[in-house]
Amino acid sequence: MRRFFLSCLCFMSVCVSFSQKSQLPYDSVAAFKEDMAMVTKNGRYGFINRDYKELIPPMYVSAYDFSEGVAAVEVYDSLTAAEGNSAWIFIDKTGKQAVPGNYQFLEYPFSEGLAVVDKENKKVVINKKGEVLAITDPSWVLPFQFGFAKVKNDQMQYGVVNLKGQLVVPVEYEQVTLLSPKLVQVEKEGQLGFYNTKGKKLTKLMYQEVDTLNNGFVKVMEKGKYGLLNKEGIEVVAPKYVQIDDFEEGLAPVKRNDKWGYIDEKGKEVIPVKYKFANSFINGKATVIMNDEEFFIDKKGKYVNEHYTDFILSKESLTKEATEKAFLHILNDIVTKYPYAESEEVIMDSLFSIHKGILSGSYREYTPKGVGVMRLSMPVSKIKEVWYDYNMGFYLEGNTGTIQIAKPGETRFEEESTSGMVHLAALKDGAHGQRWIEQLTIALNALKKYYP
Repeated sequence: MRRFFLSCLCFMSVCVSFSQKSQLPYDSVAAFKEDMAMVTKNGRYGFINRDYKELIPPMYVSAYDFSEGVAAVEVYDSLTAAEGNSAWIFIDKTGKQAVPGNYQFLEYPFSEGLAVVDKENKKVVINKKGEVLAITDPSWVLPFQFGFAKVKNDQMQYGVVNLKGQLVVPVEYEQVTLLSPKLVQVEKEGQLGFYNTKGKKLTKLMYQEVDTLNNGFVKVMEKGKYGLLNKEGIEVVAPKYVQIDDFEEGLAPVKRNDKWGYIDEKGKEVIPVKYKFANSFINGKATVIMNDEEFFIDKKGKYVNEHYTDFILSKESLTKEATEKAFLHILNDIVTKYPYAESEEVIMDSLFSIHKGILSGSYREYTPKGVGVMRLSMPVSKIKEVWYDYNMGFYLEGNTGTIQIAKPGETRFEEESTSGMVHLAALKDGAHGQRWIEQLTIALNALKKYYP
């Protein structure tokens, strides 16, 4: 029963339809993987190529998609077919057996030259020569990643093995996570620590939270304070900040004792921690707030006498990427600081982005029944103007804004609808809100040059 369910699940998860399907003599056709598509006929599995030519006739009990040039297929043992016994083999794209040996079950297809199979009632790792790696302690082996695999025993304890089957992390943790080709995160009793993939224990179980940043650094929290490890797991910033944001242009905003500053990738504070708030750098400049005044600074922390309006208008050679960043920076700042509600400042579920000319994102909506989530999508070229009357949003050319709503307490979004106007923020501060709107309008007009 388990084998039947898994094989059906594998097949159903990739099924697609295409125009030629009705012309093909099969019961079903799956998506192409490595230029081969799985087909079924009368309960048997085979494969066709992208020319819809049948290379492997539907003759197998079950099958998995091709991975690294081979596919696992289930065949009946001719000697014991009457008892329903079957075995798994690996074939190439001509249908010939590509890996020596028969196996009781396929646990995971080939990845990085290795597959996990059942053999003699044990889960083992094999290479394409059919050779078994010498993994003796764990009873479960998971797929390989970065040249390593998670393993676990019957007590649900995890470790890590390398391509030779050698343990590099002992099987004694509640969970392990392969963060990179050099770094493994381990967890036990709610505490986190690190090994390198050579088997060296880098830290004790001492962290309560771990997050990877966009340049490969790892942010760790110890006793409520954040620090940084580099890609090798070496501490470059001791846990002393209450917040560390992503690096942009080589600098990351950090917060300590309610003040913000910047560190470089060596962990050095290159701009003093003295601002009420600090944004990430864009084109060599970042907005900061000090004494309730918002202004630009450069990477040396020096004051720059220009606002977003000047920044966008004065840059005739501003690139499409830089213009998008500037527009999104302003929009995300507005919606983060002024959510569409009469409420305290909140952290957004997700912020706005632009992909292929489509502006999309989500933001919170407060109702008498609680907090819901609005998710919207609209072409930048269809945004007619920014409107503002203590609330902020966009007027659109026609009903081109697609809106979905998740009711309070739900994660399921209702059926989408379209609109010619979208509400994004409630700007309680009239004067400050007006300045934001002016900046956003100029940024939008600059951006629309690239989306006519």
